Amino acid sequence: MGPKPEKIVNVLIVDEHKLVRTGIRRILDLEEQFYVTDDVGNCNEAIRSANLQQPDVVLMDSTSPCTAILDDIKIFLQKFPDVKMIVMCSGGDVTVAERLISTGIAGYLSKKCSVDDLLAAMRTVSAGQRCISHELIQQRSSHPLSSPFDSLSEREFQVLLLVSHGYDGLEISRRLSLSQKTVNSYRTRLRHKFGVRTEVALLHLVLRHGLIDIAS
Repeated sequence: MGPKPEKIVNVLIVDEHKLVRTGIRRILDLEEQFYVTDDVGNCNEAIRSANLQQPDVVLMDSTSPCTAILDDIKIFLQKFPDVKMIVMCSGGDVTVAERLISTGIAGYLSKKCSVDDLLAAMRTVSAGQRCISHELIQQRSSHPLSSPFDSLSEREFQVLLLVSHGYDGLEISRRLSLSQKTVNSYRTRLRHKFGVRTEVALLHLVLRHGLIDIAS
């Protein structure tokens, strides 16, 4: 009697860039263990696809800033608690990664990872285990015991990241489904918390602590 065949893992790819989705799909198409059920551009499309296709693993490519998708991830995992999600980010501070991991994702990878790393992570999470990138593990080991951003609420943290990436009040309100008045209140609160008068000074603080990847 031959070896038991590997279970086929159904994969949903989520990325706003069609070219990226096509590239990942072609990589997975070469692997017998994985079957790509669909590739979509955002979380709303992912929810619709998951209702129809029932993926085992979702590969979510997170555009900058990573925390802008916190709400999307939570909504998706609440609707599909048995689905294993791997989030890929371009960089940033370990604090950003910790916030993403706290949503309940099964894996966190850097976009700098190799194809072998990606495939290994997908096999790991499909087997019911959590997978964290080596890069993040190294960052965690050298991360200070506390960060000036640790005390921020989830919403304050999201607003901080969006402000740091140059989004104005209207765009932030649209992305987070908040009124502009509420967004402006958060922006004022952040400046007071960190004792700075302007958002330029706030950005300097964020860069000094490596909270965002300046290249992003």
